[in-house]
Amino acid sequence: MNPVNSFWIEILNQGLNILLQASVLVLLYLFRQLVQKISAYYESHTSLRQRELLTMLGHEAFTFAETVYRNMDRDAKLNEALRYLLSKAEQHGLSISMKDARAVIEKDWLEDRRRSGIPLPS
Repeated sequence: MNPVNSFWIEILNQGLNILLQASVLVLLYLFRQLVQKISAYYESHTSLRQRELLTMLGHEAFTFAETVYRNMDRDAKLNEALRYLLSKAEQHGLSISMKDARAVIEKDWLEDRRRSGIPLPS
């Protein structure tokens, strides 16, 4: 083989190797971007479903406490509703803070007062 042809074949071979390596790096980068977008979508979708479930469970807990413990004062009902909500959330695999649980129940309490026309405490 001619030394000049051998030289160009070697250059071409090295160029193809570099091009292949660059292509693999680009594909890895694009795959990483895709995984990040899928993860973000999954996180937001899961969070939305968890919030919807938490809202539903909060309403259920409020209704339960108002019905079963109707003769108790507001704080006792709130405690029972919190216990109910935390128990149900645990059954559904949700881990929520006491602050979030209370906020969900208080929101339902406010909505109930507004629907009933009962004035809110000052």
